[in-house]
Amino acid sequence: MKKLLSLIFSLIVLNVYSSPWENHWIKGLQSLNEENFTFAEQELNLAINQIEEKSDYSHPYVYIARGNALLHQKKYAQAILDFNKALASADLLKNDRLKSLMGRMSAYYSLDNNDKGEADCMEIKKISGDPIQMVTFDDKVVIRNLPEDAFFKSITAKTLVAYKMCQNESDIQVIDSDTRVVKK
Repeated sequence: MKKLLSLIFSLIVLNVYSSPWENHWIKGLQSLNEENFTFAEQELNLAINQIEEKSDYSHPYVYIARGNALLHQKKYAQAILDFNKALASADLLKNDRLKSLMGRMSAYYSLDNNDKGEADCMEIKKISGDPIQMVTFDDKVVIRNLPEDAFFKSITAKTLVAYKMCQNESDIQVIDSDTRVVKK
């Protein structure tokens, strides 16, 4: 009876600790959405560890997710490394490339590496098709032609705050789906 209980306990423990990387990735995404960035990073670390143990680098979006968790925790240098890993992947989709570039751009600007941030901004403009237009006035900046992607819009707001174009996200007024007015 003890052997049976021991076997059952071992199987339960093994099942808990051998959760597929996808489960950790999904939990990480859910935690990102709930703004629990520390837990998101932990779950995404588990997913990436499993991916790297199998040398399966066909999932660059997991690095993007962890890069975002790191970015939100102001771990900018680490976030850049993850965005670079994603950007180096041949399996990266256009939308994921935009997300990686936006995240990396935000990290560069946060580290006052404006030249690299500007280079990423130019790459984003090239990939997205219609250029993002920024018109500066005395008391505000109007940003037009933002892509429809919700993540892109979210990270744009965070970038504007990090780049000190405004004090906080409440200084950003949504005019329509692709236009923002940023109070200086």
